[in-house]
Amino acid sequence: MVTDKSKVVVSCVMPRGFHVLLYLVLFAVLLMTPVSQAKDTYRLSQLSPAAPDKNAGQSVSFQTQDKFVIHGRYFSGEEDASGALILHDCNRDSSRYAELGRTLSANGLHALTIDLRGFGRSISEEFSERKIHLRARDITSYQGQLAALRAYWHDDVVAAYLYLRKKIERSQGISVVASGCSSVQAVSLADKMHINAMVLITPMMDYADKERYKELMDIPSYFINSAQHLESFKTAKELFEWNGSRKSKSQVFKGNRVEQALLNANHYLVEDITLWLKMNQ
Repeated sequence: MVTDKSKVVVSCVMPRGFHVLLYLVLFAVLLMTPVSQAKDTYRLSQLSPAAPDKNAGQSVSFQTQDKFVIHGRYFSGEEDASGALILHDCNRDSSRYAELGRTLSANGLHALTIDLRGFGRSISEEFSERKIHLRARDITSYQGQLAALRAYWHDDVVAAYLYLRKKIERSQGISVVASGCSSVQAVSLADKMHINAMVLITPMMDYADKERYKELMDIPSYFINSAQHLESFKTAKELFEWNGSRKSKSQVFKGNRVEQALLNANHYLVEDITLWLKMNQ
């Protein structure tokens, strides 16, 4: 009888000991998992990373009202998703903002980056920032001719908006991501078309442009700026305080980096912009 009871005790204890050992092994594995890996897993659960080799975007072109050809790159999204129009700053072309287009697309949104007239591939004999730079006698001459070139940008942006409008469902909206001086074009577009949201990176606006923004409905706006770049910092602060949307957001960084340089210095900003746009589509 004793032997039988011993067998019974052994048969009960062995499985229980095995489970305890298994729990200890799993616990040890969790302790050995790097914290950075855990953070990455959390981040990826919200957003998908862009894959440049898989989504380089589609090269596109379309005409403005005055028959000028605008070139850009379209990044497709999910069928029932909204879109984002990405406008480059006054010193670069759309290629510098391709990562944002890829990330938006990887997370389901449609995105269109364009070369505004005179920049990148959207050039002609008459419209070319490079030729203006070579011809200009001094900085005043250069700035004057560049201002004349930018006067055409409103038509370029409207044509881009209409192009992207055809790519997404009628029920879905379009947001605008603008950098530096192109923030003026975002405001101008919102004055004519329905805009879901705006992301303004170190916005450069004069008094009239800021007043025009204040006349708009309270469009959700995400302001990104540098504390030591006083002009854009003051503009962003003023407009953020004026905006009445509870969805609006402002983020300030140390230093004086502006436009695309600010995105480069803070790589997670691309993902942050993407997440904010997804929440406000």
